[in-house]
Amino acid sequence: MNWKRTLGSLVFFALGFSLSAMAQEVPEHEKKVFTDDDGTVYWNKALPVYIRLATEPEDGAPSELLKEDTEGNYVDYPYYFDTEGPNYIRTNWAVNPETGEWLYPRREVLWEVQADGLPPSSTIRFSDARPFRKDGKLYFRGEVTITLTSKDGISGVDKIYYSINGAPYQAYENPIELTESKDYTLKVYGLDRVGNVEQLQERNFVIDKESPQSRLEMQGDKYENVVSGRTMIKLSSTDDLSGIGRIIFQIDGGPETTYRVPLAMNGLAQGEHTIAYWAEDMVKNEEEHQTYSFYVDRDGPLVTQEILGDVYVRNGVEYVSGRAQVKLAAFDNKAGLEAIYYSTDNENYQKYEKPFYLNAEAQQNGISFYAVDKVNNRTSTTFKQSQDGSFANIDLAGPTLSQTFQGPVFRARDTVFISPATKIILRGTDPASGVDYLAYSLNGADQETRYGTPFSLDQQGQYDVAYFGYDAVGNRNRSEFAVFVDATAPEITFSFDGPAQGTTEGSPSLPIYPSYVNLFLSAQDDRLAHQNITYSINGASARKYTGPISGFGVGKTYEITVSVEDKLGNKSEGSVSFSIAE
Repeated sequence: MNWKRTLGSLVFFALGFSLSAMAQEVPEHEKKVFTDDDGTVYWNKALPVYIRLATEPEDGAPSELLKEDTEGNYVDYPYYFDTEGPNYIRTNWAVNPETGEWLYPRREVLWEVQADGLPPSSTIRFSDARPFRKDGKLYFRGEVTITLTSKDGISGVDKIYYSINGAPYQAYENPIELTESKDYTLKVYGLDRVGNVEQLQERNFVIDKESPQSRLEMQGDKYENVVSGRTMIKLSSTDDLSGIGRIIFQIDGGPETTYRVPLAMNGLAQGEHTIAYWAEDMVKNEEEHQTYSFYVDRDGPLVTQEILGDVYVRNGVEYVSGRAQVKLAAFDNKAGLEAIYYSTDNENYQKYEKPFYLNAEAQQNGISFYAVDKVNNRTSTTFKQSQDGSFANIDLAGPTLSQTFQGPVFRARDTVFISPATKIILRGTDPASGVDYLAYSLNGADQETRYGTPFSLDQQGQYDVAYFGYDAVGNRNRSEFAVFVDATAPEITFSFDGPAQGTTEGSPSLPIYPSYVNLFLSAQDDRLAHQNITYSINGASARKYTGPISGFGVGKTYEITVSVEDKLGNKSEGSVSFSIAE
């Protein structure tokens, strides 16, 4: 800078010191003076300042130390810059170096020194901008790249230093790449060019590349891979780092579902099933999918009974003698038979081992027995007795069946019409062993659907409904009926008793009729007659249609809105707009 050549050299001497540091202590850095390429001097604000005057610019030229100001305030004491940023050493007026006279216009000569007492401010950036946070730690999935930047408002940043997991501090040059799955502690600080040290920053984080480990547990009835409808599947998972985010399962290739509570098997049909299950941790590491195949067995064993000994029929009733024995047998084709139990008083059951004789209790109360398979499915049967003590017929009849409808229904000749909103209710009664369940099939389908609650048919068309009742001993009864589902609303027709005389101008263009015109409304339904037709003129209250609409005003425009409903509640609406000639 020219002011240096004009006035000579000012030599500044600073005192500083540095100490070496241990591995995890922030090293001490020397407080110093720095001059950049354009000659700007940056002075650590904590350093003392001594001012010397020299007549030559060379280093080592004779100089004089200024010891006091004009008022003698700083005799033998150093000076300190008091202002962060620009500080000035000045003379009153600049002079011509050759004549020693003032330069005009007159101006001060300022020697600027930048005082810097503030450390840099560093920023730590991770390649994953949205890590998972838990207990004061950041959790990252997979490899992490760390970028360090720092800024300083005055002298500028000299270096950024960092330490990982207690290693000695080193100068940052390139982004830090970490790949190993474990805990990390990162310590960072910045150093400016005059030795100001930033307060240490610390980040605790974990790289989690490990997947969770899940396990499946069957709770309840289970034999090998066969379970009952009462069995529950419990899933659990462990993760040593970020923790479990969620457990997911899929049954028979269905939708992926988050596991929350044990899974009940009562919603699965009898037969083979496969569950796939896996877990995600909190940083989305996904476990390799595991699968488990099992069989849901809902049916109890098939039980048969046989009377061994004298059997004869009198008056249509089967009788057995006191010497007769009852032989029980059961078969289960999946889980396998566990045991058969029987009772002659409906209370004290004993395990069946071999045929047993009928006794007085059996003659009075009948014989109850049940069989249990290895997953606790149970089938029960009872021999009932007539009042005179003789055996009644074995129950071979299925339930008595009936059906009703809930909602819109219309009968025309031999056809029953219902709407998609109509519910079909199936009923069954069985005075002997009782109803186990009802089922139905549509249009001759082989597959039966178990009946639980009233159902509806939402597609238009003819349906042949076969339905079945099963009693507690497996007897089946069948009935059927036919319905036609009408989901189509009537079609509205507008007709005038004369032709239009023209159309109006503008958009939309409307037909023009004479004032004496009559408007006829009608509705057509492919299956059912309409219930009623209502109409509204220009938004007025709706009226019931009973005959031609007439009496239109000259020069007026009309919009007729029509609503029609058939006997099942199917409803349609329409409108017609026209103008009356003037």
